Amino acid sequence: WHFYWLEDNFDGGVVEISINGGDWVDVTSVGGEFDVGYSSTLQDELAGRETFTGISGDLNSTARNTETISFGDSLDGQTV
Repeated sequence: WHFYWLEDNFDGGVVEISINGGDWVDVTSVGGEFDVGYSSTLQDELAGRETFTGISGDLNSTARNTETISFGDSLDGQTV
C-alpha cells in the first residue's frame, strides 16, 4: 500500500521499472496495468505525464491506499 500527500498537479510520483538492465521507464509503457492508477497529469517537472499527485486518501485507511500493478506474463524470463 502507499500514501502520498503532494502539492496537487505540481509534485508527483511515478513507478518506473528497468528490464534486463535497460533504461528506467514508466511501468505503463511496458504493459503494466494499475488496479487504481495515477491520479492526474503534472504541469512541471514531469509535464504531461500521468502521476500520483495530490492526496491519496485517509492516512488511517489502508484499504483506500492499496495499489496493484499487473504485467500478466509479459515479464516472464526477464530480470526486473
